[in-house]
Amino acid sequence: MMNNECSIVRDLLPLCAEDMVAPETADFVAAHVASCPDCEKEYAALKSGAAPSPALPEAEKAPLKSIKKAIIKKRVSAVILAVVLAAALLVTAFAFLTTPEYLSYDEAIAGITPGVANMSAEVEFNECVTGYNYTFTYAPETDADDSETNGWVCRLEAWTTPWDRLFRRGVSSVSIARNADFDSNAIVIINNPDIILSFSEEVDVNSIGDGGFVLWKASDEDGASLSDQAAFLITAKPFSLYYTPNDGTEDVFAFGVNRAGGGAVSLPRLVLNYYFCGAAGLLALLIIAGVIFRRNETARKWLARAAFLPLSYAAAHLIVKGFDGTSYAIMRDFTLILLIAVLFFCAMLVAHNIFLLKRDESRIA
Repeated sequence: MMNNECSIVRDLLPLCAEDMVAPETADFVAAHVASCPDCEKEYAALKSGAAPSPALPEAEKAPLKSIKKAIIKKRVSAVILAVVLAAALLVTAFAFLTTPEYLSYDEAIAGITPGVANMSAEVEFNECVTGYNYTFTYAPETDADDSETNGWVCRLEAWTTPWDRLFRRGVSSVSIARNADFDSNAIVIINNPDIILSFSEEVDVNSIGDGGFVLWKASDEDGASLSDQAAFLITAKPFSLYYTPNDGTEDVFAFGVNRAGGGAVSLPRLVLNYYFCGAAGLLALLIIAGVIFRRNETARKWLARAAFLPLSYAAAHLIVKGFDGTSYAIMRDFTLILLIAVLFFCAMLVAHNIFLLKRDESRIA
């Protein structure tokens, strides 16, 4: 009676005779044929064109079906692994090419023109600038009644990236304003002093009140005044502008009131360092648990898969930030780290499955 291995080989012989099997399958069949006279005769008959032996019973075909499924699963896993690794490589390249290279004030700024009463600004950049960002904060640094040291502060930063330089994408200028939205419901009649006084005693046409409000005369399309009695209210407020070089040096005061008083430095975020240390600590705990449960194959397998999570995050962190976890663009860096970590985690799972399939094949052989 033929054993299970003979049954598997007999079903593979027609495919081997037509060279329609994978190299590892052909090697497996050749090794068996060399040590089994019956299978060798069957293989010789097939090569000479003779009719094959009668079909095997279904019970003897079961092992063959199992090994065929394993081979197909391994091939599919290999394709998935290649796709995931390629995606991870592309995202890694994107991370490097789009990394902001922050510029100093002299490198980035060609000129700054403040608007009326520092309520707006027109910033002209040098040619090397390919990106910028600005944020407003309220700076109550002394007593709230001191209007000289309290108010809105705008911090501007500018950068370039290898990707933008490659495609020559530049930013020429930007207009900055704080709360400059037109209020269509606020119409003040100039010849009615009660309305004016109810708003602010100091308000006048084209002037600033204590609250930072401005009244503008209504005009037609040609710019001529339609009435000396009507004006529109715009909720605009003056602000101070600082340029942030993001290199550890002091912010540069551009215009307004220097509320920082000199010496202000914009510091990077450090939270990515904490995430990296947390991932490293979790990985260490899982390794210890793997040592403790090393004799339990099921627990060891699941602990290995769980360890891929912190390992993937740590590897992605090192790719995006290296050993320096400080960041001036925290959301960008954290998003890229997560994306690369997910791809690495999927690749590790697929590679682990391929390893388990090969190990099972070696045990069958």
